[in-house]
Amino acid sequence: MNGSPADEPQVNYIALTAGQIQLGKPLPWPVYDARGGLLLNQGFVISSPGQLERLLERGLFQAKSTRTQLAHAVADATYRVNPFAEYGELLEHLETTLDRLLNQQPEAERRVLTLGKRIDQICQADADACLALVHIYSVEPTAHEQTLFHAILCNLLARHLQLEASQIVALMGAALTANIALLRHQDKLNGMCGDLSPAQRSIVNKHPTLSAQAVSAAGVSSPVWLQIIEQHHERGSGEGYPLGLQEGQIRIEALILSLAERYTAMITKRAYRNRFSPAQAMHLLEEESHEGTTEAKLLKELRQLLTPYPPGCFIRLNNSETAIVTRRAADSLAPKVRAVTSAKGNPYLGSFSRDTQHEDFRPCEYIEPLHLPSVNIPTLWGYG
Repeated sequence: MNGSPADEPQVNYIALTAGQIQLGKPLPWPVYDARGGLLLNQGFVISSPGQLERLLERGLFQAKSTRTQLAHAVADATYRVNPFAEYGELLEHLETTLDRLLNQQPEAERRVLTLGKRIDQICQADADACLALVHIYSVEPTAHEQTLFHAILCNLLARHLQLEASQIVALMGAALTANIALLRHQDKLNGMCGDLSPAQRSIVNKHPTLSAQAVSAAGVSSPVWLQIIEQHHERGSGEGYPLGLQEGQIRIEALILSLAERYTAMITKRAYRNRFSPAQAMHLLEEESHEGTTEAKLLKELRQLLTPYPPGCFIRLNNSETAIVTRRAADSLAPKVRAVTSAKGNPYLGSFSRDTQHEDFRPCEYIEPLHLPSVNIPTLWGYG
């Protein structure tokens, strides 16, 4: 890539600020210098304020397409799927779409449906890469990232359960809009250490109803879509809110969304606790469920979908290397992995495939690295 950003007809380069980069978290997109040269790969981890300050002094830029590719990708069946390359654009599209929905602007419903369809296409094309997005970027996700994770998990579980196409469309719409009334408060709530104030508790308890009202006011008329939003915090035991519905009164799509949200919350770091591993999250969800309920049955399906070692998780191998799970396998205890640090904790230049059916390379335990290794994330899944 030569010349200045202005010389590139297909790409705009937008300057990044310190507020757009989160320390200790893998970059969600490649970063370029002022001349359009690749500076940092997607997945690079900026670990200190000093490092970030020095990089900003050089000038950091994000590539932006001059035309949105999302609608084109949905319409063109031959468009190559790359979940990692589209991650940033999906988030940008989600943010602008929800803003339009809140402001009751025309075409908001169509934009939600287009986004939902593209997520569906990406999930069908490479489910493992989509699960990796959820587990890699759930360190301290923004409210919009959490919403995207909910949609991915809902889509994969719904297709695993072989729901009807119309159910999946409504579920995707609901997953992307169910927390729209909570959106402006969500990052603050996630960062709190103490109890919620009465006003905050009221917002949380009312948000399913308020979100459904906001979505309806924006022109969405699908009763299934709206019911999923209204019911996505109900529990078959009657302990949910806002209506305290019982088993048999709650749509299965709403229960799927509820599980997706609760699982995402558990694997997410909060101000008052570290993130749980996928195994810990599943155990806690199962402890909260009641045997014989639809929720308990869905949890078994979610466990089968994720497998013991979901893609995007860091694990320690028997030889003490740190590896990242890249793909699920027929033997759920022997996933595809790539080693990224040595037994002594030194990062490798690149990564190395390990056969987890071999005794030396069998998964030993989940780990949460103190400092995430900087790796070119897309290449681990075969995207150059």
